[in-house]
Amino acid sequence: MPNDYASTLIEYGFTADTDFYDTVTAFDYEIGGVLFDEDSPFDAEGYDSIRSPEALDNLLSCQLTLKPGEELNRARSYLMSKWYRWLRQSDPVLENFEFMRLDNGFQLHVLTISEHSACTIRFNIVKRN
Repeated sequence: MPNDYASTLIEYGFTADTDFYDTVTAFDYEIGGVLFDEDSPFDAEGYDSIRSPEALDNLLSCQLTLKPGEELNRARSYLMSKWYRWLRQSDPVLENFEFMRLDNGFQLHVLTISEHSACTIRFNIVKRN
């Protein structure tokens, strides 16, 4: 069963009244700027994001489409390497990653909490039809 990230955020002092707008916006821009270099398995044209700064369990949703011929394992590896190199909060108090296989890809649900900010991000990685 998936973790209840909203409850975890509340345990760490973040509530529905917390203003997540800046954090969600920053993650969205960073993701868009980091994941689409020449070595990326992701198609920049297939990127879509939805910011929901009021939805604690899913503050940011990102749809990533694989380039033709790319494999899911490479996409997972690439995403995690970019997370640790560029996207991760400095000095996180807590990080949790949940991977779930989908019919046409996989989902990565991330919870990241630092001393003064937090974010929940759902990455849906799909193969092109």
